[in-house]
Amino acid sequence: MRVQKKLRTYLERPYRMNLAFDRESDAWVVRYPDLPGCLAHGNSPDRAIAEGEEAKSLWIASALESGFAIPEPSRETTHSGKLVLRLPKTLHEAAAEGAQEEGVSLNNYLVHLISEGVQRTGLKNLYAHFEARPGNKRSRELIERGRRQSAAGRSGAR
Repeated sequence: MRVQKKLRTYLERPYRMNLAFDRESDAWVVRYPDLPGCLAHGNSPDRAIAEGEEAKSLWIASALESGFAIPEPSRETTHSGKLVLRLPKTLHEAAAEGAQEEGVSLNNYLVHLISEGVQRTGLKNLYAHFEARPGNKRSRELIERGRRQSAAGRSGAR
């Protein structure tokens, strides 16, 4: 009973989760950087996240039962979210036109494009960070469109 109470306490802590698509295994992978070796995969982002939550729970429960120390969640404070970027005038103009065509702000449009590019390189899936933002309906629509296009590209490549 005491282990269950401790487990709940640890599961409430804000452990960072990374979600990325792994081309080699053709699966979405969830990793918890603060919990060494704790990872899971799934055939969709939602499935990978669900499997990741279960893996995190099992990892912490196992550590508690074995008497191993459980790391504290790290605090990621090095990135403020503000980025100043200089672009060639022609690129700036093209981006502004793209944003206008999509009916979104230039900032939202660039965030979408950067997210898509970062995901495509396999470094990290930023979609999850933006999906959870309340009141950001248009960004979620752009993100969902990007996911459908990525999925269509993957299925067409086979």
